[in-house]
Amino acid sequence: MFSSLLSLVPAGLMVEQILPAPDRITLMARGTDPAPACPLCHQPSARYHSQYTRQLADLPWQGRVVEIHIHARRLRCGNTVSMR
Repeated sequence: MFSSLLSLVPAGLMVEQILPAPDRITLMARGTDPAPACPLCHQPSARYHSQYTRQLADLPWQGRVVEIHIHARRLRCGNTVSMR
């Protein structure tokens, strides 16, 4: 039943938990890259200073709301970047 639901999850995310409810299905997910690229210098960084949860919504699946809760990290870049 849930295998077709997993096709809704974007690449780079791992589903840790599926929480079915009568009116919705919630997917708890986490990024799979241990050292994602810095958005400024594009170099990998494994240093992070905090984490937060992002909530995405998708179209209904079999009449139920689909929510994806992603545990995201705020990274610290260890590279020296000149800002202009």
